Amino acid sequence: MGTIGFRDLVVEVIVGILPHERVTPQRVVVSVWADVDVPRVGLTGELAAGIDYAELRDVAAFVLREGRFRLLESVAVVLGTWWRLAPGPGESRSRAHRVGVALEKPDILGGGTVAEVRWEGNGPADALSFELPEGYVFRHELGQGETWTGPGVAFQIGVGTVDRAVGPATLLVIQLK
Repeated sequence: MGTIGFRDLVVEVIVGILPHERVTPQRVVVSVWADVDVPRVGLTGELAAGIDYAELRDVAAFVLREGRFRLLESVAVVLGTWWRLAPGPGESRSRAHRVGVALEKPDILGGGTVAEVRWEGNGPADALSFELPEGYVFRHELGQGETWTGPGVAFQIGVGTVDRAVGPATLLVIQLK
């Protein structure tokens, strides 16, 4: 076992519960790490036995930008759950055994103090389907030839943000209320 991930991605997003946080974007610094079979990937070159750290980054940026979350804790749980799910249709990756997420709001407290949330999820996740005050976040799987056109916005691994998808595909969907 080993750990892959990324650190210190800075994303300007709407996040928070204060009135000004709901209308003015602020910096969030995100790091995500996942335990996968690093020796298998490294010795065989089989990238599907791991998780691409660029995909970790891209999913984190999508969730932060599109979710307009009230709480960083919600972001952490969504990201940590997504990567612990078994791969779905159209995905070429493994399921992480453990996922950690660190989120920082470096500007909210002032005086050089950084607000942060850290969360780790262990073991397999069975589903991703959350109803939050700001909307819904869920996984949607498309079989061969099936289509998705919303509502909401979706992220498809290897493609990015989509408003339409054709299966086989696995989507991370965000629908704001």
